[in-house]
Amino acid sequence: MGAFLEQIDRVAMALENARAGYGSRVGLLSENGPGYAAVIGACLRIGAVVVPISTRYPAQRVNQVVARTGCSLVLASRSLSGVAPRGPLTQMEEIMGSFEGDVRSATLDQMGADLGNQASIIMTSGSQGAPHGVLHRVSQHYYSAAGADMNMPFGGGHRWLMLLPMYHVSGFSILMRAFLHGGGVVFPRAGQPLEEAVLWNDATHLSLVPVQLTRLMDRPDCVKRLRTMEAILLGGSAAPVALVQRAVEVGLPIHTTYGSTEAASQAATTRKGDLTDQPGTSGRVLEHRKLRIAENGEILIGGRTMLDGYIEDGLVRPAVDTDGWFHSGDAGVIDEAGLLYVRGRKDSMFISGGENIHPEEIERVLETAPGVEQAVVVGVEAGEIGRRPVAFVKTRAGEEFDGDLLRHWVAERVERFKIPAAFFNWSEAVESHAKPDRQALTVWAHTLMAKTQDRM
Repeated sequence: MGAFLEQIDRVAMALENARAGYGSRVGLLSENGPGYAAVIGACLRIGAVVVPISTRYPAQRVNQVVARTGCSLVLASRSLSGVAPRGPLTQMEEIMGSFEGDVRSATLDQMGADLGNQASIIMTSGSQGAPHGVLHRVSQHYYSAAGADMNMPFGGGHRWLMLLPMYHVSGFSILMRAFLHGGGVVFPRAGQPLEEAVLWNDATHLSLVPVQLTRLMDRPDCVKRLRTMEAILLGGSAAPVALVQRAVEVGLPIHTTYGSTEAASQAATTRKGDLTDQPGTSGRVLEHRKLRIAENGEILIGGRTMLDGYIEDGLVRPAVDTDGWFHSGDAGVIDEAGLLYVRGRKDSMFISGGENIHPEEIERVLETAPGVEQAVVVGVEAGEIGRRPVAFVKTRAGEEFDGDLLRHWVAERVERFKIPAAFFNWSEAVESHAKPDRQALTVWAHTLMAKTQDRM
């Protein structure tokens, strides 16, 4: 038995001694690391349900999650004691000891995981409202991993660099893929910069969000390293077409993807060669999933990876319609070749002067502008015409923000009614992670626009 499997056994015994056995819900408030992965493996072994909690939540939100999901025990690292919840609590360090070994060569079969057991309650990002607790069984994670593996093989001898938080489905699903065929997971050192983590870890696979890829693409040594990898999965938000084209041109093994927490991660992903001619696509539907476009343009997802439901006050609320389809809230189209193109969130669309505006379209144009790293566009109230777009733009390190130049750039590439009424410099106070918080940005945009008008 390998060192990681032995650690899973020790943690499983500690959980059972803490009366967190089969069917218990175990909150997990900790930074990424081998210990985090061992707790998830231990829960799978004993049939407990793991509830990963965001390390960015304030104490009040942590307590809400613990109460709503019905956790009987919470494991929290010592560094997060300031936001640790009330109630039954154990420090991670007390059950983990000094384990810092590799996460590898551990499979669901070796853990004795039952595919029918409930496995996890993962919170949605909350970028479109209050986060939901999404309940999945082991089988749903299994089929998610199996379908993804058929498109991007990952198993023994492979190592995935974990740069995404495991309290998000994007990070959690990497671990489940490792558990499918015994692949390895590599964790950066605490506080290690992104570029250094990529250069100095012997990973074969990598998951990134567009902002991270942009940073790495600005470093020739990182680009050289990325070329040696077997696969790079790009998700989290709509990837700028110019960024994807640039990655393909320099020879990166890039795959764009579309998915959701409810679908246990990826629903559609590109194959090798898809992005050469169609850099704007999110790929083809993966095995064990179903995907179609409703009459109103909404993306519907189904199949064997879909959630059991949302957890509300300990109860499970259905999240699919009577035909088994999950209504994603995203708008998209599928072409004759079966490639999915995501237009944006239906609920982020707004009307300006009688015209429909998908802010993601304007964002993609802005993100092709020289020196721009990321852009978010929201709609602000503008009287009789409805709403006007307002843009928040984050420039790359060393680049100056110039709203007039950005306005000119957009004006040459979109219809007049889509040109933002104002351009604001991105603030670290609204720094996004995988997805922007459009509700918070909309409130902030109204405040800034009011201040601008007061000065006129």
